[in-house]
Amino acid sequence: MPPLIAITELKANIQALNEHRLAIEAEASDIVASMRQSLAAGADTSAHRTRMTELKRMDSELMESLNTANEQINAIHSAATKADAQNIAEAARTSIADILKPLEIGELHDNQ
Repeated sequence: MPPLIAITELKANIQALNEHRLAIEAEASDIVASMRQSLAAGADTSAHRTRMTELKRMDSELMESLNTANEQINAIHSAATKADAQNIAEAARTSIADILKPLEIGELHDNQ
C-alpha cells in the first residue's frame, strides 16, 4: 500500500475514533445527570457506576488506538526510504481494521 493512502486511512480512523470519544463523553454526561437524580431519590446507583467503569475502559482503549494510529503516521513520515515507508504502511493497514472493531458507536447507547 502506498504510504499516502495508509496515512489517509489512518487519519480517517483517527477522526472516527474521536467521534467515538465524543459519544462516550455525551453518554457519561447523561449518566452523571441520571446518577444525581437517583442519589437525590435515594435509589441505587450501582448500574450507573458499572456503566461509567465500562465507558472509562472504552475511552482508554480509544486513547490507545489513537496513540497507535498517530505513531504509525509519524513512523511513515520519518521512514528513511520509500520501501521503509511502504513496509510501515502495510503494517499499519493490517491494524486499521482492528482499531475500530471493538468500539462500535451502537455499543455505547445499547448497553445502558
